[in-house]
Amino acid sequence: MTETTLSSYVKEPLVFAQENFKSQDELFEQVAQKALDLGWVREDFLERIKKREATFPTGIQLMNLGAAIPHTDAECVLEEFVAVVTLQEPTVFYSMEDNTQQVKAQIVFVLGLNQPHAQLEMLQSLMGLLQNETVLAELLLATTENELISVIKKINYKRSVIKMKKIRVLVACGAGIATSTVVMKKVEELFAKNNLPVEITQIKIAEAAAKQDSADMLISTTMLPTEYSIPAIKAMAFLTGIGTEKVENEIIEAAKGIQ
Repeated sequence: MTETTLSSYVKEPLVFAQENFKSQDELFEQVAQKALDLGWVREDFLERIKKREATFPTGIQLMNLGAAIPHTDAECVLEEFVAVVTLQEPTVFYSMEDNTQQVKAQIVFVLGLNQPHAQLEMLQSLMGLLQNETVLAELLLATTENELISVIKKINYKRSVIKMKKIRVLVACGAGIATSTVVMKKVEELFAKNNLPVEITQIKIAEAAAKQDSADMLISTTMLPTEYSIPAIKAMAFLTGIGTEKVENEIIEAAKGIQ
């Protein structure tokens, strides 16, 4: 998928403003049928998107509303699209963080992308959009499909712009190799679980002061010998297993502040 604006993927036949769907299945059926009629998807698109959403839900609880970003296998998409649905009454999805928790979605982006790597990039792009309360309010206030498209065109974000920037993390220990390697893996998993892009560099703690200007955060498995201009988090818990949840929360809170 070449770099282009999000609006290039939002096409009028698959824009639904102020709709009422009794369930996510009904929403999927409407989107899938239109996409099938247009020749944009294979017949198994509907079955696959329902199955994937049931297995890996995509509901996102935002500050003031719920959203969802359902998607499925690339091979059943013949022409790429992003369907946009705003709802008068929320449709129930389930949280991507906890599949037992309901999310009452007022806006849904159904991704029809046929390049596997592009799905992650567009998901990251939409996560950035969903953090913009002003844009969300405009989308939800649009009363017609044309108004909704106009808002999206006005956003005119390039995917590279709305794509969440990578958080540059230094992972350090006394020697710079053994324990920081263990922690690096745990940090990678933590950021992936929270849909936060990260770039990790292993260093010795003695190098941290010199490297901090080119980083956003320092995570250390040893004592911090000085103060730093970036958030510096002691992560011995990743090695001991004691207090891990507290450290993880501290890292994620710091990362969201950087984003």
